[in-house]
Formats: sequence, C-alpha cells, structure tokens
Amino acid sequence: MTVSSVPALVLVLLLVAIAVWIVATRRTFAAVEGFVAYGLLLSIVWVVLNAIDVALTEAAIGGGLTGVLLIGAAARLRATEVTLSTERAGVAVRWMAALTSAA
Repeated sequence: MTVSSVPALVLVLLLVAIAVWIVATRRTFAAVEGFVAYGLLLSIVWVVLNAIDVALTEAAIGGGLTGVLLIGAAARLRATEVTLSTERAGVAVRWMAALTSAA
C-alpha cells in the first residue's frame, strides 16, 4: 500500500461506516444527519476522482436540498417516532429482512 492510497482507504472506510450507521440508527433525525454527512463526504470522493461537476451536484442536491427536505419530514414525524420506538419487529422478521437485503 502506498502513501497516496491511505487517504482513499480512509474515505472508503468512512463512507461505509456512515452508511451502516444511517441504516442502523433508530432515530430519524440522526439518520438524516448521517445522510447529509454521507452526501458531503461523497462529494469529496468525487473531487478526488476529478469529477468536479458531479461533486458540485452531489454537494448541492445530496447534502443541501435533500437534507433540508428530509429534516422537514423528520420534524413532522417526530410525534409518531415516539410511539413507534416502543414497537419492535420480531427476530424472524428481522432475519428475513437481513437475508432479503443481502441477496
């Protein structure tokens, strides 16, 4: 591994970690924050790949506009999130969802 590939590896690991955290979190607002961070980090990846136009679009749409819309939706869902947090799917349903998404 060369010195120049270390930052690329760090970016990939951060992207994967944020993506897993977004899916695993149970709070809506935290998932939206993670989604905005993921979009902004992905725009840095596009800059590293010398795709400046794609990076600008990703930062504007993925990190900006979509983030604002999702924050508005999360604010509207805040009242229902409290009641849904007490409900939990059974073990069989969670395993079936994991197997379906892995396929």
